Order: sequence, then C-alpha cells, then structure tokens
Amino acid sequence: MNWLKMIWTFLKKFCVALPLDLKYELMTERELESLITEYQIKKLYYIPETFDCDDFAWVFKGLAAERRRQAVGFVIGWWKGGLHCWNVAITETGLKWIEPQTGKINQRGYWPWLVII
Repeated sequence: MNWLKMIWTFLKKFCVALPLDLKYELMTERELESLITEYQIKKLYYIPETFDCDDFAWVFKGLAAERRRQAVGFVIGWWKGGLHCWNVAITETGLKWIEPQTGKINQRGYWPWLVII
C-alpha cells in the first residue's frame, strides 16, 4: 500500500487531512528518533497562552522541514477532554503520534479532527 493510501485510509475515518505536498518520503524509525532527540535539546519552555501545545507542535514540524522531512504533520484535536495540538509522522512502520511537549511516541487517548501535513 502506498503512503497516500495508508494515511488516507486511516485519517478519513477520524478527521480531515490536508496533505499540502504531492509526494512524501517515509521516515525511518531512526530518523524520527534523531529528530525527537534534536528537538528535545532545544530547551523550549511552556508558557500558558503564549508558548503552549500548538507552538511546540509547529516548532517540531518546522524542525522536520528544516531537515527536509516533510512527512511530519501538525494535528489539532482532543486529548484528555480538552483541545490539544500534537504531531504525526509517517514512518515506514506506520503513523506515529508525537507529543511535542515530551517527545513521546504513540501516546493513547488522542482524537484528531484536523491534520495538516
């Protein structure tokens, strides 16, 4: 199954997906782990309503773009009963949810309603 079919099959069941590029290169698990490690070194600090979940997620997506990895998306949805933003990566082993404030992969309890990738 190609990447577009894979992501579309999964996401159309749950949310609206806006792919902004015509071609995506899948990331390896190693590339994703390296990206997360580099991101965590940046020492970003949470500031309510100024630098919160959406800002963390945009910075993570920007770092991926800077590394020429466009298979990282920005997600808006629900988590623990509230509106939240996080990231998704399209890897060789499937879609991975990434909590940008902690760098953890595949956290449970996310309910996406918009993915921009």
